[in-house]
Amino acid sequence: MSFLEVFGHSFGIEGASGAVVIAIPLVFANAGNGTWLAFVMAVAGYLLVAAQINVFTQNISTPGSLFTYARYGLGPFAATITGWSLVIAYFLCIPLNMGAVAYFIIIFIREITGMGSGQDMMLPLAITSVAVLALAWWFCHRDVKLSTRTTLGLEAMTLLFVFLIFGGYIWHHGITLDHPQANLSGVTFEQFRLGLVLAMFTFTGFEASAVLGIEAKLPFKMIPRAVVATIVIDGLIVAVCSYFLVQAFQGADPALDKAEAPLSTLAQVSGLGFAGPFVSAGIAVSWFGCLLGVLNTAGRLLYALAHRGLFHKSASQTHYHHATPHIALALLAGLGLVLSLALTFSGVGAMDGVNYLGSTATFGFLFAYIIIAIAAPCYLHRQGKLRPKHIVSAILAVIMMLIPLVGNLYPIPDWPYNILPFVFLVPLLLGLGYFLYIRKTDPDRLAIVEADLEAQHMG
Repeated sequence: MSFLEVFGHSFGIEGASGAVVIAIPLVFANAGNGTWLAFVMAVAGYLLVAAQINVFTQNISTPGSLFTYARYGLGPFAATITGWSLVIAYFLCIPLNMGAVAYFIIIFIREITGMGSGQDMMLPLAITSVAVLALAWWFCHRDVKLSTRTTLGLEAMTLLFVFLIFGGYIWHHGITLDHPQANLSGVTFEQFRLGLVLAMFTFTGFEASAVLGIEAKLPFKMIPRAVVATIVIDGLIVAVCSYFLVQAFQGADPALDKAEAPLSTLAQVSGLGFAGPFVSAGIAVSWFGCLLGVLNTAGRLLYALAHRGLFHKSASQTHYHHATPHIALALLAGLGLVLSLALTFSGVGAMDGVNYLGSTATFGFLFAYIIIAIAAPCYLHRQGKLRPKHIVSAILAVIMMLIPLVGNLYPIPDWPYNILPFVFLVPLLLGLGYFLYIRKTDPDRLAIVEADLEAQHMG
């Protein structure tokens, strides 16, 4: 795989265009005029985490991503926590993205036809979700190159559409200093902290290209660059767009966080009203690219866990022709569809489902990032390469990741967000329990895997 394909995998998962439409208003609801700064600080935090991840990507090529890296830094117990945390996180992102794609497809159809407005969306959402997932599974099952190219192409196409709208706004209003934003007018520390928590949720998954260690042509060069490029480019786009979007809504009624379609409103004031109805189509395209990315990543992580004896061995098989982890992909897609339909038919709205699933998945990402930030200096110490700067950057990375983790736990949120940590912990503990069971009843199996890993690393 080329650098663009490797980069496209993680960049598509980030979904900058979708973040512009959904994440910016959510962060603004808390951080207000500090929205741009919240995104900048989130990017800085993830660059610190990227530095820890790249300690491993420059030396280890594996489809196991952070799961394998944690093994080399802290051992099999920490690796198991990391691996299952990421599998849970990426698995939850499958129904999340599936539901979002289906929702915005339906909204787009209603906007251009005027039909069905106000009618119940339950059955249309369910039917569209099945079709969306079937198409995504076909891409991922067929060829990782095909799906990553599609992911990058879809996101690039949607971003061009977003840039057109923002370009129109700048053309009509120019680039001026927005004094309320520059002075952080009306922003309190507590509001900014809550906004920062949401801003950091926006960029989870930036490390996804690390699962392509086997497919990339020059993994030790391409993957570290892709990890950094993803967070820098995505962060720059979202931060700049947040500045102009907040500026455009200064003094507006309704406010940015209350507007039903802020990008459509921006298109209107930019003289691009014709583009408004197609915003939903662009968002749907962007979310579909995310769906391809998370399904590919989740499949390779489950494949790696199965290959290491931590899941049923059938999931460690690859397709004889396409060389994709077809059983892992099929299992995750099927379970994701079941969860998506269960939420839909239980009356949970599409966007509510996105919030619930995304909030739960974030625990998995943060657990993994914190463990890797601790594992990196340990790994460097064993290699005799540890320096004070590595320790400082690792400590700062842990602190930055604790901000959203603690912020999502305290103060205790309202129902159902107060139970989401337990929704994440139950499958994590089951996976960890299975590891402990295997280590006690069949230690030889794990010993063989450990010896194989050591041989690969020494090689």
